[in-house]
Amino acid sequence: MTIEINGKEYNTYQARRGQKYIDSLFLESRTKNKPLDNAIRQVLQQQVESIHGPIEFYAHDSADVSEPRIVTLKNVNRSTGGFRSFFADGARVLDIGSGAGLAVSEFSMAFPKTDFIGVDNGYTSELVPAYPDYGKFVCADWNNLPFAPNTFTGFLSAESFPKHAVPIEKHAATFQQITRIAQPGAVWRGTNQDNLQISFGHKNTNYRREFLDNMHQNGWDVFLTNHIFIAKLTGKQ
Repeated sequence: MTIEINGKEYNTYQARRGQKYIDSLFLESRTKNKPLDNAIRQVLQQQVESIHGPIEFYAHDSADVSEPRIVTLKNVNRSTGGFRSFFADGARVLDIGSGAGLAVSEFSMAFPKTDFIGVDNGYTSELVPAYPDYGKFVCADWNNLPFAPNTFTGFLSAESFPKHAVPIEKHAATFQQITRIAQPGAVWRGTNQDNLQISFGHKNTNYRREFLDNMHQNGWDVFLTNHIFIAKLTGKQ
């Protein structure tokens, strides 16, 4: 299946919409207009657990990342600030693996006081991005990101990280690069292609532990389910 954007055709993966990011990555707060009341939050908690399993919390300064604490959506929202904080005026957000750039374009129109930049290693192709006039798409490998330190307050990686980041042996460099360009307190929300589990089929059976170790070593607190991660940079050196 292909989707036409500005006269060019893209597959459904390249043409991910902003709403898909929100539905996938902002489980604790589906509305930007008002906080959730307890009844709605309990329903969401049940939905999340039925689809994604329990929410595990791994603190970056914990002695053993193999022993998570099980938490609620309220804990996630309290720690990360939820939807409204992520897209607040003055925030600067990097979409890691932005594909055709549809989500970046939609977010830019919906939140004009938030700065959105898309990065993908596929932009040497004339097919992407679909919005060249926007001017905020960068072609780069994710383990060598061309941004200054402490640039971004938020990161999105819907259906892209870590599966499509780089070869698995270079993931450590990718974590280091994202940490370098993140401001202290930055929030990173990610999922995997088709919402598969973090241990999504790589022959490396220890990938989940490798993911957590990299987050731990770079100062990120992590909320983790079978399908998504929400991380906050609380221990940047």
